[in-house]
Amino acid sequence: MLYSPSVPDSGRRMAPKQIFISHTKQEAAIALILKRFIDTQFAENVGTFVSATDIAGGVQWLRAVEAALRGADLVIVLCSPRSVRKPWVLFEAGGAWARERPLLPICHSGLAVSDLISPLSSFQAISLDAADFAPRFYRSIGEMISIPMPRAAHELAALSASVKAEAQAVAAHHNVFVSAPMSSLANYASFRKSLQPALDSLRRHDALANYYFSGVGFAKPSQFDEQTVGMQRDFNALANSDRYMLVLPEKIASGVLVEAGFALAKGIPSVLFVTDPDHLPYALREIGQISTSTRIVRFKTIKDIATVIERNGPALWPYNWGKAYE
Repeated sequence: MLYSPSVPDSGRRMAPKQIFISHTKQEAAIALILKRFIDTQFAENVGTFVSATDIAGGVQWLRAVEAALRGADLVIVLCSPRSVRKPWVLFEAGGAWARERPLLPICHSGLAVSDLISPLSSFQAISLDAADFAPRFYRSIGEMISIPMPRAAHELAALSASVKAEAQAVAAHHNVFVSAPMSSLANYASFRKSLQPALDSLRRHDALANYYFSGVGFAKPSQFDEQTVGMQRDFNALANSDRYMLVLPEKIASGVLVEAGFALAKGIPSVLFVTDPDHLPYALREIGQISTSTRIVRFKTIKDIATVIERNGPALWPYNWGKAYE
């Protein structure tokens, strides 16, 4: 049911308890699995709010989130190594804290309960990787908002399997997709070695450290995967990345130009490092100059790229206002 401000029910029937599930865009699928489970098991006794689906058209999302937080009896916070650094997740957790509402952190995708930051670490958290995650999650809801507990043995097994599968997909998410010519370069081995300072500069920024570069595992062209296999893996990784970074050392016909076009079409914040903008295909160059999600940066040496990344960090990538609440 879509959320929109309404007048409280003045009838005799007791209003259902409200659960707010805090999540980032990448965790939306996990949040929806938990929502469906709660709605199915507790039926009319509980209502759940997930921003990915429960904000009606025309309603200001900040007002909707604020109202849902204000009416929540329990706030569930999905916690991954990335999401706990997102300001909106902390804002929503703070809303629960301020109103003295029960808060249930759920750790996943490599974040252990012991690694939770304060004040989230002050609450009794559950690890999605735990063998008993589903029954513990189920019991926690009943205990924290004091509602009847229907029997759900079969559903618990299904919940555990589906939510862990989605968490694996979230864990595969990347901060930056690094795209650079490989098989099309005559001096690939030396270029790959020279690229290392730029990769190291990404690693020194928390928001960029989880990068994807297919050349990491291939020291020489003879080690490349079969082309179709490699392309499938690369485009899956690109579709699952927050940012795109192209390093084009010379004018060359390469599959990286297709990747750059894909990133631009998807609106993925992109930085195109080129020794000369004319080395880009005309369409990519012209669209890249007017796109709000793409920045073209000239460089002379790879060390120039490393310096620019070191100095600017995530701010180097164009800020996509449409992705502010993720």
